[in-house]
Amino acid sequence: MQIAFSLFVFVSAILCLVFVAGAFYVYLVAFRADHREIDESILTPADANVKIGKDRIHFLISDILDTPHEVVTIRSFDGLELCAKYYHHADGAPLDILFHGYRSASCRDCCGVFRISKDQGHNVLLVDQRAHGRSGGRIITFGIRERHDCLSWINYAVERFGKEQKIMLIGLSMGAATVLMASGMEMPRNVVGIISDSTYTSPRDIVLKVSRDRKYPENLVAPLAKAGAKIFGKFDLDETTAVDAVKNCKKPVLFLHGEDDFFVPCRMTRKVYAACASEKHLVAFHNNGHCANYVFNTERYVNEINKFSKEMFSR
Repeated sequence: MQIAFSLFVFVSAILCLVFVAGAFYVYLVAFRADHREIDESILTPADANVKIGKDRIHFLISDILDTPHEVVTIRSFDGLELCAKYYHHADGAPLDILFHGYRSASCRDCCGVFRISKDQGHNVLLVDQRAHGRSGGRIITFGIRERHDCLSWINYAVERFGKEQKIMLIGLSMGAATVLMASGMEMPRNVVGIISDSTYTSPRDIVLKVSRDRKYPENLVAPLAKAGAKIFGKFDLDETTAVDAVKNCKKPVLFLHGEDDFFVPCRMTRKVYAACASEKHLVAFHNNGHCANYVFNTERYVNEINKFSKEMFSR
């Protein structure tokens, strides 16, 4: 009997160690970020469809990098130094705050909307999300902690530019999920609208979707991702979702997504759109991949954003 019990304890301990090791691996792959210099692998999108427009993307990125700016920093709610670049056009102009996607760079993901904001004569705050670029941190939480950073940047803008400063939040991919998750929290009246390009429904959904794409068993990845986030990342993967957050949203939202997005499927935006309780508008772009709407459907993309932006800032 004692031998059987000892064997049970031994096997249980081995299984626990294997599970924890698996959770650590998922944590490293999905949530852990190691800062690196901006290079070709970041600036050139992996999406084969977008590679066709690589030259144009590089031109837009160069425009951002060559535009005079001020590097600004704030302290996050949990003590990280967060960094952004501020591009000043005119005193009193509307302010667009831009948020990039997962393991990417602000100058790449936001190059299209930056050009739109610049052409509109808006001031721009181009944010490096936590664990990206010059911002501190080593853990990517898919919008769960980033939503608090979004509110911190809004508060920074209001404190710096005044209580009458009008603000538009614009996010792409994880940046879109970030601003939508933030929309479920109390926001200053300065925020007049939100533009979401290619959001996912929840951190869990996108982690599992990518794991399915890579042929990993979902029933195994789900508990490992949950445990890895909790044990090593110190956050709850299911703390909030874009779907739940927008049920409490009070700001007008423009939803944008490419119908041929195979990384973050358009159906995810449709689900978030359906749950959104505020004024909303959805625009789907046929034949466009992930965050490729500006490059391949420029006129329509620009017109939709300009129309929404002009209406919101004029209220």
